[in-house]
Amino acid sequence: MHWAIVYCKWKATWWMSQKTRREDLSEDLAEGLCAYASEQAISERHCALNWQTSWAAARALAKETTKKLTTSASLVDGESFGDEENMGADADAPSLAEDFDDDDGLCML
Repeated sequence: MHWAIVYCKWKATWWMSQKTRREDLSEDLAEGLCAYASEQAISERHCALNWQTSWAAARALAKETTKKLTTSASLVDGESFGDEENMGADADAPSLAEDFDDDDGLCML
């Protein structure tokens, strides 16, 4: 869900940038397109905020669980996390921590 929320934030910013994209329009058409772009940006922000709120508890639990797992001295089988020989293909996998770092909320324009 983290990336879906990030996408919604990006899409809202993109819609706002579309407001001034065309300069060769009549005043009425420019006003209408500006209003449409603003509505779309608001819709994207609303979607992101709803998802962020709905998934907050799950994200907090996942963040805490990931933190516990990465700081744990041993696995259930007694293998150390630092023992890369026993980690197999996952040794090169990226950390999940970055998925939980961007909890700064939504930028409301």
